[in-house]
Amino acid sequence: MPLNPSDPVVEAAVFGQEVENFLNTRIGAYLLRKAQDQASEAIEELAVVDAEDPKAIRKLQNKISVSDQFIGWLREAIMMGEQATDALREES
Repeated sequence: MPLNPSDPVVEAAVFGQEVENFLNTRIGAYLLRKAQDQASEAIEELAVVDAEDPKAIRKLQNKISVSDQFIGWLREAIMMGEQATDALREES
């Protein structure tokens, strides 16, 4: 039975694969690496920041959070795509 491209499960499977393919491009790998580097650098800075400077602490925590969210969104899209692909395989 042919797949319906407008089926939400098919759309999720395709989107997840597109995200994974994007991460395998130079641009995708660069963005992922930059997010990981930003979080790592902020964690290192957090270890030595003045504990009495809540503004600096919040700024570093925000950098970590933004990076983690970006990476999490990518992982979520890939995971949903994999789950959708598994569901499609089970249907066939």
